[in-house]
Order: sequence, then C-alpha cells, then structure tokens
Amino acid sequence: MERTSWKKPALWTVATSSSLPRGLTLSLRLSSKTVRSGDPLDGTLALAYSGASSFEMDTGQPIEAVVVLPGTHRVVGVYSGGIAGTGYAVRLDPGQSYHVTVIGGTARCDGGIGSALPAGKYQVLTVAMDETGRPPRYLAPPVSLTVTHR
Repeated sequence: MERTSWKKPALWTVATSSSLPRGLTLSLRLSSKTVRSGDPLDGTLALAYSGASSFEMDTGQPIEAVVVLPGTHRVVGVYSGGIAGTGYAVRLDPGQSYHVTVIGGTARCDGGIGSALPAGKYQVLTVAMDETGRPPRYLAPPVSLTVTHR
C-alpha cells in the first residue's frame, strides 16, 4: 500500500491594522467571553468618532470575527454557518458612534484533528473595513475568549 502524504491546510492570519484616523476608536464586545467548543459567538463592534470632520464607512453587517491564538493574529477558529448580511453605510459626525453586529465561531481551521476548537484560552479579532474589502482596514483590539468542552 502506498503511503499518502497529507498536507495541513494553509494557515492564515489577520492583517495588521491601517492607522486609525484621528478620533476613531473601535471596541469589540462579545455577548459572552465563554463559549462551548463548536458553538458560535456573537457581539457588537462599536465605532466611536471624535475627530474634527466626519467619518464614513460601509462596513456591511454582520461583521465576521475570528478566533486567534493569544497574542497573535494566527486564525484558528471561524464561523462555519451561512451569513446573510446587508450593507451598513454610516456617516459619523464628531461625538457620534454606531454598533455593528458581529458573528464568529469555533469551527477549527488550524489543521488540527477535529472540526471544533479544543477547550482553551483564545482571543477574538474583528476588522472594520469597507464591505468591498478595499483598504483601509481597522483592527479592533483583541478580546479574550475561553472555549470550554462541549
């Protein structure tokens, strides 16, 4: 019998953030910082603006969050269900903010055995960008996540 060589899937990382415009802050808030392995997660991404003019972006919604190894941008978990989103264009004047729905998941994509992330400590990242994918891309600070056994 011939031995077959299996390659691990290509691992991917979240790109570094573009420089935030002066006055723009992003804050990811998860509904829960603990989730069972295999379950989805959700929350909101708050964009607050205190700049001098106005800020516009069509992020679409929901925005997908990814699970990464702590202290890295290496993606190990994703949402594996269907997402039916819509456009979500917003113009913020100084002092305004808005919240975009975030969805994520614990479907394993790190090349390990199994379809769900193992229990452990992770972080969640999300990026605010134009829904066409064109730069700039603004990375929200990471949020801690604990994945527990099913």
